[in-house]
Amino acid sequence: MTPSTSPLQLLYCDDSRSDRKAFLSRVARPLEPRVETRTISSPSGLDAIAQSETPVDILVTDLNFETVGGDSKDGLRIMARARERWPDTAVILFTAYPQSLLPEEVLEASEHGLRRSTWVPKIADDPDEAWAHLLEVIEVLVQRSTPAPPQKTRAPGRSLEEVLTWLQERPISTL
Repeated sequence: MTPSTSPLQLLYCDDSRSDRKAFLSRVARPLEPRVETRTISSPSGLDAIAQSETPVDILVTDLNFETVGGDSKDGLRIMARARERWPDTAVILFTAYPQSLLPEEVLEASEHGLRRSTWVPKIADDPDEAWAHLLEVIEVLVQRSTPAPPQKTRAPGRSLEEVLTWLQERPISTL
């Protein structure tokens, strides 16, 4: 992700319609207008987005896409495809089944940009906590990609020593 003044592009990938709707209301809406969000429901949806000239800055993907005819590891393929197309894309895995990943698949995911800090579990017992945690992780990524405000610089012309000398030469009553 590189600093930019235009809104960041976030892609949310999940086969669950209710999760896509929850994402839009609980996560995407609070991020507006700093982040523009697109959602897809299947790994094949990424192909159409990959044709776009607009890069994806942040990818949030589920791991399992079985309800749309995919398999339990399609999230890994989405990560790989996104990072192939946009190497600077930050990757977040948002899944209820992280234990289904084998150790070598965890290593593969890390090669595609997944970090422990961007591995967010969906918590069935407390979905509010899961959505809030996901929003926090995205906020950190957004802050990292926001350019720092310009540094204030001293007006040209006089050095600090010249200003101090000038102040010392003036009576207090004229300052």
